[in-house]
Amino acid sequence: MFTMKWHPMRMITLMLAFLGVMAQSANADAVRDGPKVGQWKTWVLASGKEIQVPAPPPETSDQTKAELAELRQLQKERSPSANTAIQYYNAVPATQRWHDLAHTIARAEKQSLNRQAWMASILHTALHDAVIVTWAAKYQFNRKPPSRMASDLTVVVPITGEVSAPEPSYPSEHAAIAGTAIGILTAYFPKEAANLKASAAELGQTRLLMGANYRSDIDAGLALGQAVAQKALARAATDGSGTKWTGTVPTGPGFWVGKDPLEPLMGTWKPWLMARGDQFRPGPPPAFGSTEFQAELALVKGINSSPTPSQRAIATNFAAKGLDFVWEPGYALVRRERLSVPREVRLLAPFAALQADAYIAAHDTKYTFWTLRPSMADTTIVPLIPVPNHPAYVSNAAIIASAVAELVGYMFPQDAARWQYLGTEAGFSRIYGGIHYPSDERVGNQMGKNIGALAIQRDKLNGQ
Repeated sequence: MFTMKWHPMRMITLMLAFLGVMAQSANADAVRDGPKVGQWKTWVLASGKEIQVPAPPPETSDQTKAELAELRQLQKERSPSANTAIQYYNAVPATQRWHDLAHTIARAEKQSLNRQAWMASILHTALHDAVIVTWAAKYQFNRKPPSRMASDLTVVVPITGEVSAPEPSYPSEHAAIAGTAIGILTAYFPKEAANLKASAAELGQTRLLMGANYRSDIDAGLALGQAVAQKALARAATDGSGTKWTGTVPTGPGFWVGKDPLEPLMGTWKPWLMARGDQFRPGPPPAFGSTEFQAELALVKGINSSPTPSQRAIATNFAAKGLDFVWEPGYALVRRERLSVPREVRLLAPFAALQADAYIAAHDTKYTFWTLRPSMADTTIVPLIPVPNHPAYVSNAAIIASAVAELVGYMFPQDAARWQYLGTEAGFSRIYGGIHYPSDERVGNQMGKNIGALAIQRDKLNGQ
């Protein structure tokens, strides 16, 4: 009986050829914003032209010829091992590996969710601006991709079968994202510097192995990313997040009870979208001991004494996810819609900024009213989930989820109802968990909608 022996390289070659056919239809549907991207409104830069990118080597230069020769040699060195690296970095949204790495490090460092959201806002707004600078340079120089200069180069297609719309290759947006990410993350996590640098180098190498970029595309992208990172870090250094609290916890009936409250000055930090932290500060919560307060406390106690299976699951699932309760569906949306890199960062930068501003607004309110938690008002209430070390009014989960729901509903109207429900469920999860009153959820939800409206107004400045 004849048995065909499949060599690993032959299998990869056939697989990539098959994916190339798939990619043709994917490419036809891709959104190509072209030179308009370079004019989109930036977050930490004055504009996409603030950072000047040097010109690439001329098409007929010896350097370009040498770089094409390098790509031809690397094409011969593609292997199953190399393919796993290619797919790891390039078969997911362009920012996702760096986002995941940032949160993995932050969790290992035991950073609070507040600080994780703050860091994510610095990271994603900077990644956005790096892409804007990249696109401004792409259409300034219009460098042809390697495959258009050498017909014998075959570009590797990610396992998803999706490829980006045809764009000039210089500089590399993937390298710019990597350079920005390592510049920011190294500043906050210096012990991770070697790993971060190695990750950026590996990402760059995958773009060469794919045949998608010249080496000079990668070098220019990394350099501009590092420049954007420095601008982002300069803004962060003056946003108030390093100020130490020297106040005291108020005492008396109805006040929160505890020591070392978490981020009592966060409401004074510089926001991304709001003019100031108290822009949407609501009126006070129900007065301690009032009829309304007692009714809310009784509702929480009733649920806490006998939660339904769904209430228990909603409470514990949201608590376990941390900020992933919005980031997981956020990245799922990027993948489902097959967003281009510019469209990805156009969604995720305000997505992150909204979370930071939501925390700022919530903490301005929390430390204005210092409302005690339900379990402090009635010690027979035993929360199902951990109780954060800050006052109750308003709910961080409610304000965050409703803020991002407003943005997503605007950008993707077909998903508005689903995301609005996510906002409602997030707020209710804290009531079910026994750590918030209904007014914490209700008021937080409205505050989130107000902040979300600011993100929508800002995005409209970019046009469609």
